[in-house]
Amino acid sequence: MLDRRLTLLSFRRCTLLLIALLAVSLPAATTAAAQTTARAQPAVDVNPGLGLLFSAEDIPRIRANAEHPLFADYWQSQLDLDFSADNNFFREAFIYVVTGDRARGASAKRAVLAMTEEEYWNDFVDGEERLGFLKAGRLTAWMSLAYDWLYELLSEAEREKIRAAIAEKGCVPLYRSLYGFKYPDTVTGWSFASYAPRTPRYDLDMS
Repeated sequence: MLDRRLTLLSFRRCTLLLIALLAVSLPAATTAAAQTTARAQPAVDVNPGLGLLFSAEDIPRIRANAEHPLFADYWQSQLDLDFSADNNFFREAFIYVVTGDRARGASAKRAVLAMTEEEYWNDFVDGEERLGFLKAGRLTAWMSLAYDWLYELLSEAEREKIRAAIAEKGCVPLYRSLYGFKYPDTVTGWSFASYAPRTPRYDLDMS
């Protein structure tokens, strides 16, 4: 089973890195640190499938930003993180699409496909209907972006499987929660799910 240590902190760090590398256009870096980072990154072209956040034309700029002294140390710190310890497929998929490191891509792909096998992405229900809150939202975003960045590594059957999981385990439960917020009279009674043994059982009335 996929390791559960996908923390909000790691998500914020990856998101900050992503935004920074995408948002700015910086002058070429010439420092030794930047040159070392550049040599460590194979210049293999990877084409995002849908271009949700960026297209293939943007990758050289993103790679150049990663090599810039302003980001080089942080970028290297992300490259040095142990995927086997945190299973952060969002980070690994992003590193793959930027660097073309197929080992990173393969690791991210395995984790993404494992996530499609998870029975649920959140631990809350409304009656018998599954709900989606913070974790489900994060996983839906991660899975959607990883799908885009890993697109060329996925077979059509794998793409279909990922799309179905995003829809059924992410989007539908999230929509159900938002609908309940907007129309509370339709809510049966939100509670922790009995099918989630890892969730501590609290005696709370969430209706």
